Amino acid sequence: MIAGNFSFGEVVIDGKPYREDIIIEKGEISRRHKAVSRMNKSTYGHTPLTVHENIP
Repeated sequence: MIAGNFSFGEVVIDGKPYREDIIIEKGEISRRHKAVSRMNKSTYGHTPLTVHENIP
């Protein structure tokens, strides 16, 4: 797995651009499902990681 071309809002991994939040675990890429953490967005100004997300 080769990551490169980082810029605000985008990362390119193995030639494929990702514009959403992703999780990389054991070489597998999956989308971050942050809906359960959105309740904290107004407090922090962004959607922080919380214990409610199923993050490895």
